[in-house]
Amino acid sequence: AETLTPGKECQNLCVFLAELYNFQVISCQLVYDVIRMCIEDINEFTAELLLKLIRISGVQLRKDDPLALKEIVQQVNETIGKAGAKKFSVRCQFMVESLTNLKDNRMRNTMSASAENVAKLKKFLGNMDKRRSVASAEPINIGLQDIREVDTKGKWWLVGASWVGNQYDPENEGSSVGAREALRKMQDETGNSEMERLLKLAREQHMNTDVRRSIFITLLSSDDYADAFERLLKLDLKKTQVREAVRVLLHCCGQESAYNPYYTLVAFKMCNYHSSYRLTLQYALWDFLRETGEVDVGGLGRISSEDSSAAGNVPLRRIVNTAKLYGWLIDKQALSLLILKTVTFAK
Repeated sequence: AETLTPGKECQNLCVFLAELYNFQVISCQLVYDVIRMCIEDINEFTAELLLKLIRISGVQLRKDDPLALKEIVQQVNETIGKAGAKKFSVRCQFMVESLTNLKDNRMRNTMSASAENVAKLKKFLGNMDKRRSVASAEPINIGLQDIREVDTKGKWWLVGASWVGNQYDPENEGSSVGAREALRKMQDETGNSEMERLLKLAREQHMNTDVRRSIFITLLSSDDYADAFERLLKLDLKKTQVREAVRVLLHCCGQESAYNPYYTLVAFKMCNYHSSYRLTLQYALWDFLRETGEVDVGGLGRISSEDSSAAGNVPLRRIVNTAKLYGWLIDKQALSLLILKTVTFAK
């Protein structure tokens, strides 16, 4: 059999990774992590890997997370500026030029053929789903750090697998066309500088999907609770993504230095709008109580003794803010007192 030349296997894996991203098997997080790893040591080999990723998935990467792309371009320019452009080969300089063109949206024409082929295959796969009633799946929001920590933290993206850490719900990760369009519309309304600030803040709060980012930015940029609720409805979220609105709202409420009734009023509007929001708030409360160390909460959702050792490290401000939110909703009968039926008060 013909043997692969040195570096060919790595190039093929990068192409495979880029195609997985194009077909929404994985999110842009892992691809960006690989790009960041390559620019730590820019040479002929890493430049070739970067060029392959840019040619195959560049346009989609820019659509999904333009702020991350801008940061990468700045980092590459700083690295080359410190070392001196003359020390780098023509191939490396071409890679830098391609990254800059991608950031400035000047590579769409050169990638049109590849994008058309991907669009045709996506349409074909979409028709297969319709004929065979295959349930649609969201991209797996896995990062390079998650893969490196498999032996110590586990695989959160596998259903039923044990995992230690600040858990995300992999079923709800992903993005929708409505969320992406909403992000672009928000950018037009708020301006580039304000949008970049909000996107940076969203990344700091681990809002790593278009859905979470759009919800987060909507909550932070709305005029009042009524405006926030109306704008959340316009995001056109899928059925499995609607619960993300509740989880992001609770996250924002818990991160406030002092209790902010704004989030409670938005949650009140949600409860009055549809029962699915009330059910999600109930499950979110059970999850939160398990986080604080209440191992007997939630019936089948009880955590094991191994996971209970990691529970209890919840900041006091988050406990107070969350308690006030749920207390107000129960007092106004937006939520039933029965949501606490699985909590053991006498010990």
